[in-house]
Amino acid sequence: MRVLLGVDGSPGSLAAVQFVGRLLAPAKDQIIFYYSPPPVWVRAVADASGTAGALQSYLATAVFDKARQHLPGPLQERVQTIAGTREVREGLLIAAEDRRVDLIVIGARGAGPLNQLSVGSIARHIVHHATIPVLVVRGAVVPATEPIRVLLASDGSEVSQHASEVLQRFSWPSGTIGQTITVLESSAQSQIPEWLAEQLDDQQLAALGMARFARNKEEEARVQQEAARWYGTLPAIFKGHEPLVAAGHAGEQILRAIDANRIGLVIVGARRQGAVRRLLLGSTSEHVLAHAPCSVLVVRGHEQP
Repeated sequence: MRVLLGVDGSPGSLAAVQFVGRLLAPAKDQIIFYYSPPPVWVRAVADASGTAGALQSYLATAVFDKARQHLPGPLQERVQTIAGTREVREGLLIAAEDRRVDLIVIGARGAGPLNQLSVGSIARHIVHHATIPVLVVRGAVVPATEPIRVLLASDGSEVSQHASEVLQRFSWPSGTIGQTITVLESSAQSQIPEWLAEQLDDQQLAALGMARFARNKEEEARVQQEAARWYGTLPAIFKGHEPLVAAGHAGEQILRAIDANRIGLVIVGARRQGAVRRLLLGSTSEHVLAHAPCSVLVVRGHEQP
């Protein structure tokens, strides 16, 4: 697998390097670091352009060397670098297409101390415009001595199956724990926050077409059996772990499962929206991307020839 990783020397980008380094194998995977040095304004120098170029080259070398140090030793030899000349959100997408990479990785940056869990503008731009899977790394790096806990949000659709195929390409470290979650919801329920639905009585829920999502153990058991059969197509990390089935607002139920199971990486699918709405994500994937406290891998439906 060929991975394009945006780096800039920040703690977030270094955490992304360290995290993805645990998921790759030197024998079959390759990493490409992308860094776009800031513009350099040099005045009162005879050869201003040469001085600016030398300074940018120095910055790029320093950032690449720092990032390389956060990879396992064998992977450090499998690194290529690109010193971009464009704004990073544009340059990353161009580099991904030119190098025909399989995955883009970027560290999340919050929007300030009052909204530290939000996805930064660059990460959001990449997720919304990329046609290949994008991994947004967020939160504290899991020490190599601790297992990575993975949650795959599945609804049995083609997009979910594609996400499971993407997971097969990672080299999961020993001890990784994988789980799936399927959420039963209605179109009405997806538009109402769960905390608000809990305040409505049975008659009000029925009027919104939500009454059938009162606890239905038979329906949950059926879905769980289907999910168990589907487990055979998933990587070995999912074996032996009971599929999770929940009823309610899909995004909020996924967030609850993340908290309850101490998930470090959640995988969500994003459906294609057609030519006009191609850049939009589904409501569930958008909700998880915006609010999950862990890393998020967004996998779109097949969009490449």
